[in-house]
Amino acid sequence: MNPVELEQLTVSEIMRHWPAAMRLFIDRRLLCVGCPIAPFHTLTDVAREHGVDRDELLAAVLALVGADAATIVPASTRRRSAQAHADRRS
Repeated sequence: MNPVELEQLTVSEIMRHWPAAMRLFIDRRLLCVGCPIAPFHTLTDVAREHGVDRDELLAAVLALVGADAATIVPASTRRRSAQAHADRRS
């Protein structure tokens, strides 16, 4: 996964796919774990909100996720099926 692809993921997606990322956020005293905004914030948003260096944060997460990140597709680019949408309404 390259930095651009990683930046498209939300913080919640990162923590869901790589649970070790929770420790990374906690160690940096970022309030992402349990935050109600995590499903909407990207790493760029986190850096801006917490006043940390975006490139350093991105590098740390990239080092954590490693090569297995190639299989993750950001939610913003996933297609929902009509059935999944109908199931959510009921």
